[in-house]
Amino acid sequence: MDVLLVNPPIGVAENRPPNNIPTGLAVLTALLGERGHAVRVLDLNALRPDDDSLRALIHDDPRDYGLIGLSGLITTLAWQDRLARMLRARHPDALVVSGGGLATDIGAELLSWIPALDGIVRGEGEAALDTLVELARHRDHLGARPGLAWAEGRFVLQPEAPQDLDSLPHPAWSALPIEVYLANPIWGGNSNNSSALGVASRRSMNVLSSRGCPWTCKFCVSAMGFGRYRFRGAAHVMAEVEALLDRYAVDFIGFVDDNFMVHRPRLREVCAELKRIGIRWGCHGRLDQARPEVLATMADAGCVYIGYGGESASQAVLDAMEKRITVDEMRAAVRATKAAGITANLTWISGYPGETRDDLRATARFILDEELANRRMFVATPYPGTPLFREALPRIQQHFGSVRDYVAGLGDADRLLVNLSAMPDREFRECRELIEAGELARI
Repeated sequence: MDVLLVNPPIGVAENRPPNNIPTGLAVLTALLGERGHAVRVLDLNALRPDDDSLRALIHDDPRDYGLIGLSGLITTLAWQDRLARMLRARHPDALVVSGGGLATDIGAELLSWIPALDGIVRGEGEAALDTLVELARHRDHLGARPGLAWAEGRFVLQPEAPQDLDSLPHPAWSALPIEVYLANPIWGGNSNNSSALGVASRRSMNVLSSRGCPWTCKFCVSAMGFGRYRFRGAAHVMAEVEALLDRYAVDFIGFVDDNFMVHRPRLREVCAELKRIGIRWGCHGRLDQARPEVLATMADAGCVYIGYGGESASQAVLDAMEKRITVDEMRAAVRATKAAGITANLTWISGYPGETRDDLRATARFILDEELANRRMFVATPYPGTPLFREALPRIQQHFGSVRDYVAGLGDADRLLVNLSAMPDREFRECRELIEAGELARI
């Protein structure tokens, strides 16, 4: 079967270059290829076409697709709606499906938001592939399948998440415009994101070595419970890293796991191999896992960057977020990371429910006292399905005509859509202006 997988653009409005390959789609591409299907990946995030070029990419493609899969973060709603309509018009008999973050977060309601869809896949998609191919071939004659539910001729498929990640193939890099990603740094440089990596990279690549997160911070989609924490073995991870070195001459690896530092034994094994091959790398981790002996091992293995979710330096706000960390632990971790010679980049959230100006000042003081490079702060953004969204829903409904309108306005979590803090709107806007101007001392 001819299959089309589509990656919509992200970060265009924020002028963020494409620097992170769509790992999920690339793994699905590899699996479909192993099963004999001909797969095309239309990576619009890498290509960034104008309207005329987009129409040509879709309408001039001579292939007759049986299955079309859209993927993307929750911020891609407008793109997915537009693409689904264009692809439905071009391929009226194809099974058009949405998966990934948007479909997972919104669920069955997405079918009413995007009428051109035949169905959605929630959670991780590997175990859904065979069912989707069967649906494309025998839509009206398919019996019951695990995780498959129907409503008025359209479906929601929620497959079991794969538990043995080592059984999955490496991403199908050759199906992507890979040079675009290699040329744009994952962190630092001209990535135009919140990273503060002080060492430039020439050709960088992202690797996902685990899925899920053992923690359940109230603002995070990991708290929705789609797939427990699982990790790939060191040998499987290093085979991918070495393939990237051999094929593409990368000089920096960004491990984009939610938390690369969770499993200490595997971390030591991976560090030993990374030291052997001699490549610089970075990752994400939790501040309460940043112990001096761990950081020393990572630095010795070539780690030059760790991104931490600081979120707030007010203990009251951290507790409200259910971060399960103290400000003292945060401070000790920042200093230990710097002492190990690793750049510590902390990201922050402003305007969390209940946050006062004094709470926000505590975060600003922390950033200034610890001389942290990143002084940007995201705005607390309730994503559908998270505990924070359920808490904020009355205020969202008060400000927006519908949840769909709210989701359609989501950007890079740096725009003020609704004030959830304890501050009056005028005061919070004043604080946001000071943050955006880099004048944290005046908060």
